[in-house]
Amino acid sequence: MSSINALRYETSSGNGAVKQSRKLIRSAFSYALLFSSFALDLAHAQSSATLTVSLTVADSCNISGVNHISFGSQTAGQTLTSSQSQAGSVTIVCAGSSTAVSVNFSNGLNSDGSSRRLQNAAGGSYLSYGLEFSSDGTNYVPVALSHAGVSVTPGSGGTTYNLRASLPSGTSFVRSGAYSDQLTVSISF
Repeated sequence: MSSINALRYETSSGNGAVKQSRKLIRSAFSYALLFSSFALDLAHAQSSATLTVSLTVADSCNISGVNHISFGSQTAGQTLTSSQSQAGSVTIVCAGSSTAVSVNFSNGLNSDGSSRRLQNAAGGSYLSYGLEFSSDGTNYVPVALSHAGVSVTPGSGGTTYNLRASLPSGTSFVRSGAYSDQLTVSISF
C-alpha cells in the first residue's frame, strides 16, 4: 500500500482521526511539493563564464610594382668613356602601422663576389654594374653586395622608390649578344 492509501485507510476510523489524517496528508503533500521545488531549483542552478571575442590585425606590406632597368643597345667593340646610368623603381604598399620597412636586394644571378654582373645569354661574357637606391628621388646610396637593407617608411597609399644601375667608365662591349641579370627584391617589416 502506498503511504497516501495507508493514511486514507487509517482515516476511516472516526472523525478526529480523519482530521488528524488530513493534516498528515497535507503535511506529506507539502513536504513532497517542497522537496520537488528544491529539486527543481537544483536542476536550474546557474553557472557563468566569461567569453572573450578578439581579433588581431597584422601589418601588411607588399611590393606592388617594379619598373625594370634597361641599358638599351650598345655597339660591339665600343668602350664607355664615362659611366652610363639607367633608372628603375620599386613601389611598396603598406597598411597598418607606420613601421619602417627594410628593402633588400639580392646579389643577382651572376655576382663574382665583388660586384653584380650582367651575363651574355650565350654564356662566357660578363659586364659589371653598380646598383643605387633613393628614398627621396635625389639622394642615391649604393646597394652593396650582401647589404643589410635600406630602411624606408612607405605611406599607406604606396610609395615608389627610385633605383639606378650604372655601367662604369671603361666598360668594353667585346662580345655581342643579350646581357641580363636578375635580382630578387624583398621587404621585411
